[in-house]
Amino acid sequence: SEGPFAAIVELNPDTGEEIRRRALTPGGALVGDIEIARSGRIFASDSLAPRIFDLRAGEPAREITDARFANLQGVALDEKRRRLFIADYLTGLFVLDLSSGEVDAIANPSGAHLGGIDGLYLHRGDLIGVQNGTSPQRIVRIDLDRKGETARSLEVLQQALPSWREPTHGVVAGDDFIYIATSNWPAYDDDGAQKEDARLEPLRLMSVRLSR
Repeated sequence: SEGPFAAIVELNPDTGEEIRRRALTPGGALVGDIEIARSGRIFASDSLAPRIFDLRAGEPAREITDARFANLQGVALDEKRRRLFIADYLTGLFVLDLSSGEVDAIANPSGAHLGGIDGLYLHRGDLIGVQNGTSPQRIVRIDLDRKGETARSLEVLQQALPSWREPTHGVVAGDDFIYIATSNWPAYDDDGAQKEDARLEPLRLMSVRLSR
């Protein structure tokens, strides 16, 4: 039988049939997030190793690692400036220079808490984060300097809404951030089995306005 594997799979949205599959590596990996460039180049975070996969058509998967990585989650691609922002659940935010391959921790002179971010998105030079690893959980905007190397401030856009059941990922649409508000993650154990007597909420999408 086939052992553990990880892959990026493209499906036909109408039929659900598999169009193509790109294996990441033999053995285990836990993909936290993916970003797809206009060229078709794919970046995927692996929370397990941890590492970033860089996938280009016709080439072997490239792995990007760093000793500071602990639990990678969201990634946000800035194609214009050729960089990838990376959220680590435990150690904060990083930026990967796609030209040089250099990884830098994003400086945090304000002392804001930058860990616990699951989904990560770029909007008009700022980072939008779904910070579900904090108490209270919240949606935040991180003001970056122009170089994308320093988090100048953190603004809470929403937090601890009663209709949430652990918000996770979403999408930036214009000046709105639309996200999954009810992932039901707390209802499952580490093996993916539903906990006894766990309460499940129906899928709920919510949004927050990003314009200042």
